[in-house]
Amino acid sequence: MKKINELYSRKPREIKIIQFGEGNFLKPISYGDLDRFHAQDNLYTVSLRGKMNGETYEENRVITSVEKVLDIYQDYEEYTSLARLDSLEFVVSNTTEAGIVYDAEDQFELDRKSVV
Repeated sequence: MKKINELYSRKPREIKIIQFGEGNFLKPISYGDLDRFHAQDNLYTVSLRGKMNGETYEENRVITSVEKVLDIYQDYEEYTSLARLDSLEFVVSNTTEAGIVYDAEDQFELDRKSVV
């Protein structure tokens, strides 16, 4: 069987969206284990299944738009440097509710030297 990156290719793109977290939609990745994702050039398949117009529907879509995958624990400096990209338009959280916790001690402090 051929590998996904033998059947599809990915064009380099500017990074416009940063998504952090895996949520329930992506298979959870063990910390530091992005080798399989990188081995397929950041390509993956989304399987859509359900009913459409009363008929069984199934479609597999190969996602080719992921430019970079980082382990925030291993690549924190590179991850935070993404905030400096001129092309960046959106930051999206895909964490589950359990991954977002209110902390009354959190303070918003902008250090312009580290962001600009």
